[in-house]
Amino acid sequence: MAAAQFAKLLILPPYLQPIAHHFTDGANFASAGGGVLAQTHPGRDKWGNGIKLVSPMKISLPTQLSYFKAVVKSLRQKLGDVEAKKVLMRAVYLFSIGGNDYFSFTHRT
Repeated sequence: MAAAQFAKLLILPPYLQPIAHHFTDGANFASAGGGVLAQTHPGRDKWGNGIKLVSPMKISLPTQLSYFKAVVKSLRQKLGDVEAKKVLMRAVYLFSIGGNDYFSFTHRT
C-alpha cells in the first residue's frame, strides 16, 4: 500500500469488500496465503449463492481468476465491449498466490 501511495496510484478496493464497486480503476483479488491449486485452503460457499467466503480460508488462484472474469463480464454488460476493453487496458487488477501449496503438501498428516 505504501508503494502505491508513493507512486500516487489509487488504492485498489478488495473485490470481496461489501460495498458497491465500479472496478473501473481496478480491483484487488489477492488473498494472503492463496495458492495455485484449488484445493489449497479453498473458500466455502456459506450462503449457497456462488460467492465463496475466505475467512478463515484462502482464495486460490482459480477462484481469483473467476472473480476477475465476473468483473470483465459485468463491465462488458454495463459499458459494451469496446468501452470495457478500454477500461480493462487502463485499470490494475491484482492477483496473488503464496507458498501454501508447498507448505500444505509438506505438513500433511
